[in-house]
Amino acid sequence: GVFFIIPSYFFGEMLLTVLFSEEFGEHSYLLYIFSAVISMSMSGWAYDSSLLISGALKLQPFILAAVSIITLVFGFVLVDEFGLLGAALTLLLLSALNTVSKAVYYNVHVRRRGGL
Repeated sequence: GVFFIIPSYFFGEMLLTVLFSEEFGEHSYLLYIFSAVISMSMSGWAYDSSLLISGALKLQPFILAAVSIITLVFGFVLVDEFGLLGAALTLLLLSALNTVSKAVYYNVHVRRRGGL
């Protein structure tokens, strides 16, 4: 995440303006949120791999369904209230809930089995 936040801080507005338009450049603050989303998503991918290796796949679809429903509800509220910022916060919420739920599930599963 830090590798994305630092360049975003210094070059985010310019980069967005050059790649897209001046209007996009005005929303460079979204890059900070997306940097956090990327970091959490990468952690979530690590837990996905760990769950796959440990054979703990039974509950993952149900966890994903619950996280999706929660995110959908919050997404409607946040996007309606805050627009682009709300959309970014919705992605952040999705990533955080997804990663935390996988971490909890993995740790409970591993403890129950006595480690890998």
